[in-house]
Amino acid sequence: MSIGDGYTAVELDQSNALDGSAAAGAFSAALGVDPSMIEIVCAECGYQAAFAEERAYLKGPGTTLCCRRCASVIGRVATTPAGTWLSLSGSESWRLPTSAGK
Repeated sequence: MSIGDGYTAVELDQSNALDGSAAAGAFSAALGVDPSMIEIVCAECGYQAAFAEERAYLKGPGTTLCCRRCASVIGRVATTPAGTWLSLSGSESWRLPTSAGK
């Protein structure tokens, strides 16, 4: 996959990406709900997809979830001795179904 800013194109290696289901445990612990039914809208490209359809990366410090369409980071979660750090700044919204917390 190739991404760019209009001036420079960068080839993005997604060969080590897993589907979002691989990140479900880490995000579930941080959110307190099973994320499998959550719909996410990417802040960068506006693409809407189910959590499980996004791309997950588990090899960094914490777990990163990226948009399957444009590869932008849409969420990160990491647990450290100081606490759990959660960033959803790369997403426009996360829609949890009414039954998600039950």
